[in-house]
Amino acid sequence: MQVDPNNLVEGRMDVVLDFAVEALRASKESEVYMVMAGCSEHVIRLRDFEGTTTGLARALSRGDIKVERGSLRDVVRALHGGVTLYYLHESGRWIGDVDVPPARVGFIVGDQDGLSVQDEDMLDAFGVPRLSLGRRPYLSWFIPVILSSILKPRW
Repeated sequence: MQVDPNNLVEGRMDVVLDFAVEALRASKESEVYMVMAGCSEHVIRLRDFEGTTTGLARALSRGDIKVERGSLRDVVRALHGGVTLYYLHESGRWIGDVDVPPARVGFIVGDQDGLSVQDEDMLDAFGVPRLSLGRRPYLSWFIPVILSSILKPRW
């Protein structure tokens, strides 16, 4: 399934693509799931992608990267139990006070508008705790770098 290039520019998908590229750069062991709610709920799973945001957008629009139907709930359900999940949110507990495991950990990050109330309620139902990098919002593509700088010295 290909992603319509128009969907890559609507809804600030560039922000999500920037985040994915930076997360994969921050750790070679990273796996990134992008939930494209503006595209009738499609899920993209990335691993071992090396390139730019533009290259990722091209690969998605050409169909070079597998896109599946799914939702955030589907991703959380699939990872729950095997991966320790955290939702990054300004109102969460300071990440420096939490013993984040060094392996099999996942961070859920919203786009510039955050997650919907329904998605946040779903994460609460799964018992996914909220962690914070601080009280101010960050550009999403900074988050992998900040996480790496906080967590790597502890691991």
